[in-house]
This record gives sequence, structure tokens and C-alpha cells, in this order.
Amino acid sequence: MGKRNGPDPDGLALATTIVERVEGWRPLIDAALREHAADAGVVVDEIPQPSFVAVINLDGLPTIEFGFQVPWDDDHTIAVCMRDDVVVELNGSVLEP
Repeated sequence: MGKRNGPDPDGLALATTIVERVEGWRPLIDAALREHAADAGVVVDEIPQPSFVAVINLDGLPTIEFGFQVPWDDDHTIAVCMRDDVVVELNGSVLEP
């Protein structure tokens, strides 16, 4: 997130908070992924670690995107997008940044 002359200040500020906030978000992220798996008819024992984390612009707002390679959907990278301690989107097919 940003322009050619450097990163977006709001996105950079958000990125610096990820480490301190991720453990509190993990139950929300896990629940979103378990619901996605359940919709596919799969019961999940363990949620993998994210394959990437990025700050993106979603609907005009800085948002943290966690990408997951999951066994129930091996053709796609699943993204869970967090903003203000809320899952705002689960996207079933994203590209790694």
C-alpha cells in the first residue's frame, strides 16, 4: 500500500501494530476459516499459519490481509482481512503480494 515515492503513512502505522495484535485476532481468524471450511463440508482440526501478511487498501481503508494455504481449498490462497479488530472480509482467491 502506497505510492512510488514511499509507503502510505496510515498503512505503515497499521503495519507496526500487527505483531502486538495478532494473538488477539487469532480466534477471529480461526473462526472465519473454520466457517469457510464448514461451508465446503470439511471439519478442520488445525488452522495453518498464514503464508503472508500484507497491509492493503480495501474499500478505501487500510486493512490487514492474512493469506492462508488451506488443505480444503488447495487451488486458492484464502485471505482473511482484519480492520479495527473485526474480520471485514474473507476472500476465497487472492494473490500473494
